Amino acid sequence: MILPRMFHSATLLSSGKVLVVGGNYPNSSACEKYDPVSNIWTSIASMSTGRFLHTTTLLSDGKLFIVGGFDG
Repeated sequence: MILPRMFHSATLLSSGKVLVVGGNYPNSSACEKYDPVSNIWTSIASMSTGRFLHTTTLLSDGKLFIVGGFDG
C-alpha cells in the first residue's frame, strides 16, 4: 500500500484488482487500487467523507456500496 492504514476495507473487483478504502491512519478518505498482476498500487479518487471500521460491498453493476463504521 502507498499509505499505512488500519481498520480499512479491501474489496476484490471483477477485474481481479483490489480496492482498499478508508482506514484510520493517516487519511481515512484515501482510496487505493492494487493490481496483483503488476504488483502496483495506485492512488485513486478519495471519498468525500473518510470512513474506518466500515463495510464495502461490490454490487452486481460494478458499483461499490460503502456503509457503516465511523467517519474520520
